[in-house]
Amino acid sequence: HGNIWYPVVDGNYVYYLDVENNYRLCRYSLSQNEIQVLTQDRVDCFNLGSGYLYYQKNGSQPQLRFMRTDGSDDTMLAEGNFTHINITSRYVYFQPFGEEDTIYHSAIGSTVYNLFNPDNVLRQAHDENPAGHTIRRDLFFNMIKSLAQYRHSVSIRQRIKNCLSVP
Repeated sequence: HGNIWYPVVDGNYVYYLDVENNYRLCRYSLSQNEIQVLTQDRVDCFNLGSGYLYYQKNGSQPQLRFMRTDGSDDTMLAEGNFTHINITSRYVYFQPFGEEDTIYHSAIGSTVYNLFNPDNVLRQAHDENPAGHTIRRDLFFNMIKSLAQYRHSVSIRQRIKNCLSVP
């Protein structure tokens, strides 16, 4: 069905960037053999999970936007250029383009976002850790930075567990 880029299968649909039409975001129904254009905007990158699709709109007014996976409720989350969009079951994480040490996060479907602070997550993980493990901050922060390199959803809780060390 033309020249596609970055195909992602989710259930009965394939989400992709339509290269021949200015990298607009589309989805293809495997069962109905139909294409649905989700946005006419030029899209740099996207990710989907937890019933939502997050994408970076390109152009004179770049924005990080999100919508439901059926294309409804298209909403702006942040103005500017963002990349490394990662989605967990509860949060979306993203970085300003060109800033390796800055990570923002937002609850899925929310229009509010905040600077992601690994120390807060470390404190929460420590409070929830009845086995008395300690978490090496350097390993944890490197894990969070590497998380931004992944394309698909990653369980942060599992990666936190991987950073645990027995005292």
